[in-house]
Amino acid sequence: MKLKKLFVSLAAVAFIATGMISCNGGSKEEMATLQSQYDSIMKAYNQKKADFEDLQNVDEQKAAEIRTKDSIINVQATQIRNGISGGNGGGVSNRKLKNQIAELQKRCDELSDEIEALKAENRRLREENEKMQSDLETANGTISNQNNEISELNQKLVAARTLLINDLTANPEKKKCGKSNKFKTTNKATAVERVNISGKILPNTVVDPGTKTFYARITKGNNLITNLGDEPKAFDMDGVDMLYTCEQDVEFYGQGRNFSMIWRKSNATNLEPGVYTVTVYNAGNEVGKANFTLK
Repeated sequence: MKLKKLFVSLAAVAFIATGMISCNGGSKEEMATLQSQYDSIMKAYNQKKADFEDLQNVDEQKAAEIRTKDSIINVQATQIRNGISGGNGGGVSNRKLKNQIAELQKRCDELSDEIEALKAENRRLREENEKMQSDLETANGTISNQNNEISELNQKLVAARTLLINDLTANPEKKKCGKSNKFKTTNKATAVERVNISGKILPNTVVDPGTKTFYARITKGNNLITNLGDEPKAFDMDGVDMLYTCEQDVEFYGQGRNFSMIWRKSNATNLEPGVYTVTVYNAGNEVGKANFTLK
């Protein structure tokens, strides 16, 4: 009778122990299945988190919400991991682990959807930004082209308003023999008494009619030729004082006309052999150039 009672007691203990194993931890196969489900969920979720970390210029409020939800998921994942491994005292039922994993899956899916939506928004903003940048570059290119066209038009307008002298010549001259006031060309440096500068002003209906002042610079190399003792004379050349040798006023009313100006050498001015350049200016623009050579 005592043996029968002992057998019954041992059977009861074995039954209870078996129930606890089934309830608290489950079989190894079940634990392996739960572990596999957990690992699969976390692998997919960690990849999604990596996508989120790669995003730039995201909505900061949305990003803060995602980070908060990520913290909650990490807490749930720790609980499940401890339950599967028996950590923190174990005692988690198989059913509870399944429910926790299902809840984890749900939260991960929801957060994954939010990250995908944020990625889509980020992509849309990036595309809009790229389009705006492209449009800006196109607009800048258009403005640049327009500025170039305006610059070219201004240059053409300046050119149109510039008087030009065609076939400009500069002849060194000396008086003919006798008391005559007639002069003839000479190339002897010591014989030169004046330089006769002449040409033809081309027609121009754009330039305002009236008196036009022409300035001539006679130079040998970098040296300006002028009469010794004369006060330095200058005209405005784009805001800079430009020294000149002689000047001449001409009446101009749109039609082409002959042009002539004379530089008279003083007795104190010595001309040396070499090549001389005569440059004529009007209204701050070079309008003609010629050379002569003395021996």
